[in-house]
Amino acid sequence: MSTQSSTAGILEDLVNQFSDPMSCLRELIQNSIDAGSGEIEVEVEYDGDSGAVDALMVIHVNDYGEGMSQEIIETKLTRLFSSGKDEDFTKIGRFGIGFVSVFALLPEVVCVDTGRAGEYWRVLFKGEDKTYDLLRLNHPVEGTQVRIFKRCSWDEYQDFNRRVREVISYWCRHVKVPISVGGEELNEPFELSDVVCAVHHEEEGTRVVAGFTSDDSEGVGGYFNRGLTLRDGFASEWRGVSFKLDSRYLEHTLTRDQVLKDRHYHKAHTLLEGLIQDQLVEHLSQEIERAAAGGDVDRWYALLGAVLGYMSHWGSVDGVGRWRCIRTMYGEPLDIKTFVRMAEQGKVWGVKERSVLSDAFQKEQVLVEVPVKYLKLWEKLLSLLQVDAQYLDVHWGMLVWSQENRAPGVDVLREEVRLGLRALGGRTEHVEFVEKLGKLEGDVVHVDQECGVPVEVKVGEEGMGRGRLLSSSRVGLVMGYELWPEAMRLARQEPEWAALLIVKALLLQDERGMRGVDEGVLTAHMVHRRDERLRRAQ
Repeated sequence: MSTQSSTAGILEDLVNQFSDPMSCLRELIQNSIDAGSGEIEVEVEYDGDSGAVDALMVIHVNDYGEGMSQEIIETKLTRLFSSGKDEDFTKIGRFGIGFVSVFALLPEVVCVDTGRAGEYWRVLFKGEDKTYDLLRLNHPVEGTQVRIFKRCSWDEYQDFNRRVREVISYWCRHVKVPISVGGEELNEPFELSDVVCAVHHEEEGTRVVAGFTSDDSEGVGGYFNRGLTLRDGFASEWRGVSFKLDSRYLEHTLTRDQVLKDRHYHKAHTLLEGLIQDQLVEHLSQEIERAAAGGDVDRWYALLGAVLGYMSHWGSVDGVGRWRCIRTMYGEPLDIKTFVRMAEQGKVWGVKERSVLSDAFQKEQVLVEVPVKYLKLWEKLLSLLQVDAQYLDVHWGMLVWSQENRAPGVDVLREEVRLGLRALGGRTEHVEFVEKLGKLEGDVVHVDQECGVPVEVKVGEEGMGRGRLLSSSRVGLVMGYELWPEAMRLARQEPEWAALLIVKALLLQDERGMRGVDEGVLTAHMVHRRDERLRRAQ
């Protein structure tokens, strides 16, 4: 039996509406799902070798659904805009144009083998004039098998085969029916990537997943129908939140590039909004409180980024004020309000890592571990809460008395170093020998407080520099430098010469070097001091 049908005019318009010809794969898979298939197989074959320039490529799309009878073929498959899917929201191909999309590939022939209720048929569509022949088959066919024949080169085949996976992965990755391409299953779980915490909700015909991102990104949204992509990858209207909404009630527009915003869309969107503003926010509070109580510091900072994004864009500081979400290094987590109060009292410190210094510093303070990679996030937290906090890093040290302070002659040596610095115009009132703990660097420190407590260090390995050295009223000389043993030995008999060595070493740490006039003044001063000591000893 043969039937001819002209498909000019409106048929051409329908074919041309598909901006990506390979979208036909989505349409064919959608039809297979509508037919109730338990699995769908896609395969691309090529009747040529790597040097071929014009060989036959065959695209197979096979399903195992209910198939089609002659009546369905003649009234549904081959008649435009005739569809049995109206008012059935479990099937989204309501316009009856899905199959027409295969002609966007410019095939030579499209072959459809199908069967139902003991009768089996082959429909041969001719690509050139889009007429068709209907033939009865004498062998059974399970479901519907579509074959698309197209001539192309080897390179075109390779590119097409690659894009088949990309297209199906994008449009069909979340369907519950297994879909395989070349024997490889492409289905993916209905989950979100790049979120730090997420909530799920499912009811009849609808499922939703929503989650917070860990940074200040916009977040992305996606709409689906039974796992088929309607629209995906667009900016979420809730900054910092990504979501996916899958509902059998959602439909795409005729052009397949937007979601139809009807009453079903608005109902589903209301469900999504409630899930985000209630369950997701509550879940975030629980997750960050759990992370603040212990565990991985990276996990805590990821969640903290989400909290800051929430507060910045559509929550509020007051709204999270009672969340016990501030992780401390030595105690229980703090809620936001307590953290703010402690910061206003000057008792909050960021610490690069736990050390001897932080152990000694934490008795009356709130210490928060702030690795260097999270400094910006730490500063954003302080800015958002409108508080200040100091940062304990290599510019802070724990200074303690050195054993050398009790060595013979050390009191005289300290005094000679002090007077030597004064002779150069310094305002040094006190010199101390100290040991270093923690991460303190350098051999000279400026002591802002009494030794034995954490003090601010104004110098690194390069030394203090002449200006800072001479302007410091209290100077701590860190023991351990290779000069110190020789200086301490010499101090027992010649404290002036030992002091000369020490002061010269301090000045030589200046990147500009020691000035000649400094050396002359210092040497003359020490000679005078030595002469006075020897004269008194006579």
